[in-house]
Amino acid sequence: MIYSFCRDYHKPGACLANITGRESHILHLEVANEAWQNGFPGAQGIADLRAFTQYLAERTPVLVAITSNDDTSDQGIMTLYGGSAKGKEFVCFPMGILAGGVTLEARRPVRFQVIHPLDGTVVSNLTLAGEERCTLPRGPGAYVLKGTLRELSLNPPTSR
Repeated sequence: MIYSFCRDYHKPGACLANITGRESHILHLEVANEAWQNGFPGAQGIADLRAFTQYLAERTPVLVAITSNDDTSDQGIMTLYGGSAKGKEFVCFPMGILAGGVTLEARRPVRFQVIHPLDGTVVSNLTLAGEERCTLPRGPGAYVLKGTLRELSLNPPTSR
């Protein structure tokens, strides 16, 4: 189950209350899917998203994902996602994958599972070095990626 919701500042514990006892059935929580379209625009919206995501992450063992980003520049990605991993764990949810698949590029070394979003089966296990790429097939049109950040290598690969 993927649980997606928008902010509700006067009842921040309501989200946690709804999942208590169901944690083992939830792949991850997603805060405000496509947030820039539903009440989190601009710099204040990003600050609110990060605060709400941190609030949830500190209070549940379930991994918490921040929304997809409308600013896909390096700076936009770092502003929204920088420092958002839970320890070394992370989760993301690429969706709307078209016929050519989706190409992923690791910004640092990672190891992750590619999980079918409807039945929770592990489609594959991948390990990427920093700046290494892989392409996921279209499959069901979306996947849940759940993984860990790995230690940076002192000897990066010399070729692709």
